Formats: sequence, C-alpha cells, structure tokens
Amino acid sequence: MDIAKRLRTEQELLGNRISELKKIKQLSQKKLAENSGLSLRVVRRVEKGESNSEFRTLLRLAMGLRIKIVGLFDYKAKLDLPSSITVYQDFEKRLALEKKKVGQRILQLCKHRGIDQEELGVLSKIANSDISLYVNGEENMVLMTLLKIAIGLEVEIIDLLNYNGTMPSNKAFKGKIQF
Repeated sequence: MDIAKRLRTEQELLGNRISELKKIKQLSQKKLAENSGLSLRVVRRVEKGESNSEFRTLLRLAMGLRIKIVGLFDYKAKLDLPSSITVYQDFEKRLALEKKKVGQRILQLCKHRGIDQEELGVLSKIANSDISLYVNGEENMVLMTLLKIAIGLEVEIIDLLNYNGTMPSNKAFKGKIQF
C-alpha cells in the first residue's frame, strides 16, 4: 500500500474512532469542539477523515473526550475505553509533555530495533534534522509524520503513543523502506 492510501486509511479509521467515542461519551460534534477548544469545522473534518491533523489537534480531541491520546488510535477496542484523564488547565504544558513522551517512545523503539536516528530518517523518509526535532519533542508532528515514523519502525501509530506498551517482535523487522 502506498503512503497516500495508508494515510487515507488512517484518517478514516481515526474519524470512525472519534465518532464511536463521541457516541459512547454521548457528545455531539459541537460539544466535542467546545470541550477540545477546536472549531466545529476542524472536528467535522477529522471525523470525516479529511484531515492530516497536527499532534496538537489530536491531543485536544483526546482531552475533549477525556481519554489518553493513545485511545484515539485503539481502533480495535470497541467499548473498552482507555482510562480517563484529568483535563489540564495549561494545554501547552500538556502538549510539550506529550511530544517529549512520543520522542522518548520513538527512541525506545529505535533502540529495540537496533537502529539509530539517522537510519530511522532513511527508513521513514524524513530528514535527519527533523527526526532529531521529533525525538526531542521540539516539533509538532502531523498524522502523516506519525505514519511515516511508524512505517519506518514497522509498527502501528498506536505503538508510538502507547508509551509503556510492550515492544514489537524483532523477528519480522526488515529495516527496509516500505513506501
């Protein structure tokens, strides 16, 4: 599957997951927009699978749903919601913390795979300078970036956000570009 089709699939799965979570939480799009501090237009676009959402938007949606960000990508969990979170007053602090956690998880996965940041850049087709920014939590990623890194590491996006999750098996790791 090429990267454009894979992104489209992720966008649709994410949109469906948000719709499902809204129903479970008994929220309208308007109420989710209010809870998350996003415009109704943005919520509609993400839910329709039409947005290459920024990490900050994804975090706002998760906070609006009062779930961990990993819960947005747990497509297989039908009614099993991730544990609820406390909504932080200072979104920017929360965003910085989450970006650092994603960066640390990427580094953990690289170490587990036996590759360095430079190799991840090659495998994910992302400039090494950008990889460095992402692993240091200094840059806001978009869904496409998360997808490229996941493909490079041969994991799913949820594995990048499941900070304490188990490591994937290395048996099948090819370490080859899969775009």
